[in-house]
Amino acid sequence: MPIPAGYLKALVAAVCSKCLWDFSPWALAAIFATLGGGIVTSLLITIRTLMKVYKKGLGPPPRKDDTTYDGCVLARFLPEIKGKVLWKKLGNYPTPVHKLTLSKEGNPPVSIQVKREDLSNDIYGGNKVRSLEFLLPGPEQQQRPISAFGAPGSNQIVATAIHTRSNVTGIYLEKEAGDRDNALNILSFISYPDKNTILPLFASFKPLTYLKIHRSVDTSPVLFPGGAHPEGVLGNAAGFLEYVEQVKNGHAEPVDTVILPLGSGCTTAGMVLGLAIAEFLQIVPSMTQTLKVHAVIIHHILAFGQQKLGGARWFIKQLVKDASQILIDCGAVPASVQKCAVELASNMDRLHLTPYRGEAYGNPIYGKHSDHSKAAKQTLMENSSLKANDGSAVPPIWLCSTFTSKAAAIMLDELKSSPTTRFLFWQTKSAIQPVNKHIDEWGELEKQHPWVKNYVSRNVTNKDEYQTVVSKL
Repeated sequence: MPIPAGYLKALVAAVCSKCLWDFSPWALAAIFATLGGGIVTSLLITIRTLMKVYKKGLGPPPRKDDTTYDGCVLARFLPEIKGKVLWKKLGNYPTPVHKLTLSKEGNPPVSIQVKREDLSNDIYGGNKVRSLEFLLPGPEQQQRPISAFGAPGSNQIVATAIHTRSNVTGIYLEKEAGDRDNALNILSFISYPDKNTILPLFASFKPLTYLKIHRSVDTSPVLFPGGAHPEGVLGNAAGFLEYVEQVKNGHAEPVDTVILPLGSGCTTAGMVLGLAIAEFLQIVPSMTQTLKVHAVIIHHILAFGQQKLGGARWFIKQLVKDASQILIDCGAVPASVQKCAVELASNMDRLHLTPYRGEAYGNPIYGKHSDHSKAAKQTLMENSSLKANDGSAVPPIWLCSTFTSKAAAIMLDELKSSPTTRFLFWQTKSAIQPVNKHIDEWGELEKQHPWVKNYVSRNVTNKDEYQTVVSKL
């Protein structure tokens, strides 16, 4: 059983008090054993909960329904999935590839391709759209609220709320550094109060929080943070295959490296699996056989885990293994594709992981700009132009404080040392920030947990600017 928070605090206070030396050695041993046991118990509860959500969070195997696959990118490449893998159309495909030209005084112009996943949906785009096309059909059959958990600024929570017909509980597991971009996501979520509910579980003792989630999996769908289920990986693999096809058809240029932020690992795993499928299908082999995927690990815990234990790479390998098994079971690909995908995920030259932490990047805090990412955003805003292939104007990309600006910063660092590298920047943050036009979102904010209320009020201070960045839909 997890140790109550008050008990732990009392133990810590006792150990840290001036009376420490009055304890007998046996008493001290008992105290530290209890503390150590509490930490181990908390860790085991967390791991066990995440494993259960990963394996069972989508609920029982879905019924086969009358799914139509018109517009399903993956079914176009692998038609064998039809009738075997459920899919729900959410996106507008193909998402375009635009050309960003970076021109700094004294340096020759640099051309960067940008895959506009941010334009994948007219209400709320971004990389989560492709994942949810494969994640939502099963849970929606259960006709129960769907829980999505993450930090308060989670794109996954907003995307789930916007794109499902089910009610959504947004579970906030941790407090997050203050920034406008994250506060906007909270406002988007609460502007649909008839179907969405915030559950700020960071306010309770963390092991108890995970126990609640662990139990809820048995009664209603719970999405893994970032939608990182094998089914979600399939959607992002389709996105990569779409890009390769755009290169084949002359609608995009070949590149050396695809660079993207890594939040949960779902999109990165999709890139790796898509690359393995592209090699199997022999689509533009001159590019795919040497292409590199460079993922920038954003969350401090994942970044630390990768540096010390290689945890992020392990999880990506697990994701591509499980996602490719779905395709094998459908008869869509042979086992050799799974082997290739796992080998790619294991290959540090083909899948490069950069933990975004430490002094080199301004000691970044999750959810907030670092000086490093803020400088990169400013450089791109002031010294670059973004246009369609025909030279026409296009919407700007949103370099958000949590994810895309940090991947862009690493890309600019890479270009300094290797200016001839051809990059494809995978734009994951939605270009649109939706707010329900029929609801007073500020009135809804007053009904929220005090921390949520203070967080938004503290980080969205310029109401005139606010009106320019949100879309009343």
